[in-house]
Amino acid sequence: PEVIILSPSERAGAGDEIDRDSMKQYKKTVVTNLRVTNDAALRFD
Repeated sequence: PEVIILSPSERAGAGDEIDRDSMKQYKKTVVTNLRVTNDAALRFD
């Protein structure tokens, strides 16, 4: 199953201001997920 991560802007909705902390957290999560995906791809190659 694919994990869908909403960016803070998607979560907040159109008009809301996006705080920097949640943006940082979002980027960290995406980077972590990419790493995990890459590891898995290499392992099962």
